[in-house]
Amino acid sequence: MGWSGMVGNIRHDKSNISEVERDLMEQALIDLELYLLNL
Repeated sequence: MGWSGMVGNIRHDKSNISEVERDLMEQALIDLELYLLNL
C-alpha cells in the first residue's frame, strides 16, 4: 500500500478520533508524502 492509501485510510477512519486530531494527522501524512516524493 502506498502513502496515498495510508492517507485514505485515516481520512475514512470512523474511530473515536476527533475531527481536529484527524485533520492534523491527515495534514502530517500529506506533508510526509510530499517530502518523500521530493527526495
